Amino acid sequence: MYEEGQKRKSTLFMPKAGKNKYEMVIIASREARRINEYARITGEPVTAKVTGQALRRALADEVPYQYEEPAPLVAEDEMPAEEEPEA
Repeated sequence: MYEEGQKRKSTLFMPKAGKNKYEMVIIASREARRINEYARITGEPVTAKVTGQALRRALADEVPYQYEEPAPLVAEDEMPAEEEPEA
């Protein structure tokens, strides 16, 4: 079915070791949106499937991304009291 040295298409889209596949999907989807928006604004034609382009770029580490620290959780007793509106 596959010649020696030939990879299946599905293995081409596997993240590298240490990368979370779900995070890669989110990064790729945001990159696809960015590519679509850029094409819409500039009027440049898209030559290939945007999702495939974005996924390849994300897996090749060509898409810059960063993690944001989540906001710290605040206990109810530490929350500031809500002020009641004046009449």
